[in-house]
Amino acid sequence: MEVGDRIRVGIIGTGGIFEGWGGGSGHLPAYPWVVKDAKVVALCDVNEENLKRGEYALKRLYEKMAREYESLGYPDYVELLRADSRDVRLYTDLDSMLESEEIDLADILTPCETHMEHVIKCLEAGCHVMCEKPLTRTWLEALEIVKAVKRTGRLFQYNEQQIYTPLFHSIRQLIRKGEIGELECVWISDSIGMPSWKYTKGGVGALLDLGSHSIIKSWFLIGFDYIPKRVRTLSPEGISIRVKEGYDHGILRTLKVEDDAHFNVEFEDPSTGRWVNAYIEASWSYRDSHGLRIVGSKGEIKVVNDAIEVIDVFGNSRKVEPWRESWLREPPPPAYNGFPQEIKAMLNCIKENARPLCDEKIAAESIAALNACYLSEAKGRTAIYLNEFKEMALKIMKEKGEKAYESLLKTLVEEALAKKL
Repeated sequence: MEVGDRIRVGIIGTGGIFEGWGGGSGHLPAYPWVVKDAKVVALCDVNEENLKRGEYALKRLYEKMAREYESLGYPDYVELLRADSRDVRLYTDLDSMLESEEIDLADILTPCETHMEHVIKCLEAGCHVMCEKPLTRTWLEALEIVKAVKRTGRLFQYNEQQIYTPLFHSIRQLIRKGEIGELECVWISDSIGMPSWKYTKGGVGALLDLGSHSIIKSWFLIGFDYIPKRVRTLSPEGISIRVKEGYDHGILRTLKVEDDAHFNVEFEDPSTGRWVNAYIEASWSYRDSHGLRIVGSKGEIKVVNDAIEVIDVFGNSRKVEPWRESWLREPPPPAYNGFPQEIKAMLNCIKENARPLCDEKIAAESIAALNACYLSEAKGRTAIYLNEFKEMALKIMKEKGEKAYESLLKTLVEEALAKKL
């Protein structure tokens, strides 16, 4: 790829996270904004109906954005959008796409039980890769991705879009400036109020579905120079099934995985031995806590409905407006929800051959921490060091070989929920 060339992107998976849910969310709405840096050359989905719908959504959006940029006075964007819309090619088979196209970046948006296979195939085909969360269902699968990244020398970005938002960048800056003194703990909740049935089919519950968001966001605020060392599920709920039934496209189904998880992750600074705690709620049922709270030795930061409030130890408070970097301003992105920013960040990393902010090692450690929470619940909500969990997982790998991934997941979920199903 020559300097100045646009990065050729192949998108694998054209379901919900591709199209988005309105308000500029999702991957597709972000690509018109980075069209001068990236060209979507191919879409791939095993479901032909999804694929055709994805193609229609892309063409409709690109034309809409072309007209909008035309009215704003960006003729170069208009020309690129209309040309890219005409040229995009469709595939129902990943191998065929990788053989037929020259792809620089694979954007993987498929179900998490397929991530290991898809990520490794794309890396071995010479693509850089960014992948949606959860990275995998088990740490053993994530470990294979870490090995593949090292083996191929390609770049990998784990996509947690919220750490690229003005909101999270502003909070991180306030912490780094010492506005609340030394950081002590982060309280964070992710809840959607209904089961993600797409994940239950792969044996994944709320812990991995939503906990994968919360742990990365917490870690980003604490600092990626810290490492997760120990986890513990928290009473009274721990990992549980609080609403045993739910509707899936009009059909009443019984839940076989957890819909609620409360847990603590202890992060350690390896250079000083200092610890910072993250208290996390991941729920498909009830939200027991609200917003985001970061506590330090001299005050705290509260976030409710994306409004930042800094409170000192005397109770004095002030509002802080989220800060936006200059490269987020022109032309205006469809939303400041992090999707355009995370894609732009990966494109910059490819151009400069720089390691992404949230890479494969961080992703794998986050999955290890989430897996270890199941072990904590199974052992009566005792604290579990990640190394203890990893030793258990590697033992299963040695005994089961390729069947270890399913065996580990089944063991963790069944033991954690033994008395709750």
